[in-house]
Amino acid sequence: MKAVWVLGIDTSCDDTGVGLVEDGQVRVNLVASQVRLHQAFGAWCRSWQAAST
Repeated sequence: MKAVWVLGIDTSCDDTGVGLVEDGQVRVNLVASQVRLHQAFGAWCRSWQAAST
């Protein structure tokens, strides 16, 4: 029987995550975050939000 693979991708304004599952077993669970970048501003930078709207 062939293995069933599922790829999940989730993204938000400051994080991106990916998960890879094979037959119900989590094989990959990774998160890329911009937390360090935002720490310089104390949080997510509101001026970026204003510029993007």
